[in-house]
Amino acid sequence: MNDMSLLGRLVRDRRSGLVGRVVGIVTWVTDSPSVIVQPPVRDDRTVPPTVYVSQGSAEIIPEPAEPPRHLS
Repeated sequence: MNDMSLLGRLVRDRRSGLVGRVVGIVTWVTDSPSVIVQPPVRDDRTVPPTVYVSQGSAEIIPEPAEPPRHLS
């Protein structure tokens, strides 16, 4: 899988169950490449810290395609 194809994707960490969007790719770790995951903003509007997740344990969550937008 191409590292850059993960950017912006919704993923789940198979180990911890954490779900979030990939906001960055860690390239300096060669033996265990990781992605930087931003969990969703909580109900109280606080933004949780980003988390490093090994690409091997990052499972992509399929998202429904956006419905086509009709111009008026």
